[in-house]
Formats: sequence, structure tokens, C-alpha cells
Amino acid sequence: MQRPIKFRAWIRTEKRIVSVSNLRFIDGVVSIAYGGDFHVYYNQEEIELMQFTSLKDKNGKEIWEGDIVLNHNEKFEVVFEKGGFNLKKKGSFQTPTGHWLSNSFHISSYSEKVMHVIGNIYENPELLEGGNP
Repeated sequence: MQRPIKFRAWIRTEKRIVSVSNLRFIDGVVSIAYGGDFHVYYNQEEIELMQFTSLKDKNGKEIWEGDIVLNHNEKFEVVFEKGGFNLKKKGSFQTPTGHWLSNSFHISSYSEKVMHVIGNIYENPELLEGGNP
């Protein structure tokens, strides 16, 4: 099955996330259309683009790159690295079954049955700073 390609953007100067309906890169400037057909132009340093993983959490909420999820009582950031979406946290961690894992592992459709989106790294960075519940 083909993954739907969708983006959203964190606008640093406005401190908000917008859904992106059209995207263009022109000489260091990013043209983004959201909320209609008009385009807003940003320098590349002003925005952070995030991809949709094509997965939803256990409550049906879409999971995006940059989201913070709770998975088996552990907090993780959703990242795109090495050609795929992964759950990442600082250091290693122990699973509920007692196995030690590295700080990153591939997100999967199995994970979406237990994951819960609790925020994102742009609007809620303190969620990752405070450790796990």
C-alpha cells in the first residue's frame, strides 16, 4: 500500500503549526499554501517541515514527525531517520518484557495500537524534559 504524503509546518516566527496544502522551494525561500490557495513565503530558517507517518495512535489521531508519543509508559519523539520513521528517546530503555533496547526503533503498525500522541516537540518540548510518567 502506498503511504499518503502529507506535510505540516512549524512556523518559528509565529510559534504555530499549519497544515500544508502546497509546497515549493525557490532559492532558499519556501512557499507554503495553507487555509486556501494563497501562498505565504518564508526563509528556510523560519520553518520546520514535518511528514505524516501514515499511522494513527490508539485514539485515531494522526502521528506526525516531531510528535511526542507515549508508548508502554515511555515518552518518545517521532523522527524520520535512515529512510524511515522511528521512535527515539535519550539513552537506552527497558521494555515491559524486560528487554533493553537502543534509543531508537522503527515505528510500526503494531505500535499504533498502543501509542498515544501527547504533544509535539515544538509546542510541548517540556514533555520530553520531564522524564517518563
